[in-house]
Amino acid sequence: MTIRELQLDDLPLVRNWLSKGYIRDYFGKPDNWLREITQNLGNSTWINYYIVEEIIPIGFFQYYDTDKAPLGEWSNEPTGTAGIDFLIGEEIFLNKGYGVKLLKIIIEEIKLKGFHKYIIADPDQRNAASVKVLEKCGFKLTTNGLFKLKIDDL
Repeated sequence: MTIRELQLDDLPLVRNWLSKGYIRDYFGKPDNWLREITQNLGNSTWINYYIVEEIIPIGFFQYYDTDKAPLGEWSNEPTGTAGIDFLIGEEIFLNKGYGVKLLKIIIEEIKLKGFHKYIIADPDQRNAASVKVLEKCGFKLTTNGLFKLKIDDL
């Protein structure tokens, strides 16, 4: 499994994934996501977008500096915290361990940059698959409802 930076010509693929029911149920309106990505792609100092490939593109992830992001559940996290969102957009790769592989790649990518001490995620609590992936990778549910991982603990 490899990652590469998201490009503008990837947006139709990401739109397709975000429009799938099993993703839309937890991520919300695809147009909101695509608007944010389009506004920030290539000119942001606070967010990074990636495509995940396993021979073919299979998913997407982003990570962002919580202290530079627009206000949200993550806003009270300490400086040096990266927030993440991820998805597997191709159904044939679901329930086969790719979520854990993807999350380990995300963790390693953030760790290699050397800027962050923590990683947080705020999955929809109904998304049992994402919660399970986070827990398998060492994330712990905190009192504020976010899942958190301390990078030094790895």
